[in-house]
Amino acid sequence: MRSIICALAYTAVVTAQPDLLNQPPELLTRCAPRYTAEARRAHLEGKVLLYVEVSPTGRPVHIKVLKALGMGLAENAVDAVKQWRFRPGRKNGQTAAIPATIEVKFDLNDSSEPCR
Repeated sequence: MRSIICALAYTAVVTAQPDLLNQPPELLTRCAPRYTAEARRAHLEGKVLLYVEVSPTGRPVHIKVLKALGMGLAENAVDAVKQWRFRPGRKNGQTAAIPATIEVKFDLNDSSEPCR
């Protein structure tokens, strides 16, 4: 079994755990998570680790925080990932819900388009 890791414009990494019959989901659209004022004032940078399932429609569901940063950044990471869209994963030739781990980076110098 191997992990598939995709770097996403400097701010996130998606890791899926496929077996040989699975095609992992592919990120199609993303937006950057928003900083909280408190985290920005504290110059807090780092990563939030999330567990998600990418549904057969390409929407992330059942999102759980595995590693938080504090100061509201985990919640903002979840809010951002809810807006992301994926090409759904496939199993045995059919779209399927595929579990994945998403690493969302908070970087004060990131100029990516922020989420709504």
